[in-house]
Amino acid sequence: MGDACLAEAGIVCRSCEDACPELAIRFRPRTDLPPQAIVNEAVCTGCGECASVCPGDAIILGSAHRRSAS
Repeated sequence: MGDACLAEAGIVCRSCEDACPELAIRFRPRTDLPPQAIVNEAVCTGCGECASVCPGDAIILGSAHRRSAS
């Protein structure tokens, strides 16, 4: 997830989790902030369903995302 993720801005949003057919996106609870989106790259197929529903355009698919998530 990129810096434009609404959860990182303190806004509750789980659009990506709801849209993921592989259940590769989960949200980790945080104290005093909305839960943080976590992508299980071993399960993610790169289908793009999550990116198509993201209101913040925060999801980057492909190798650029995989490098930044490490």
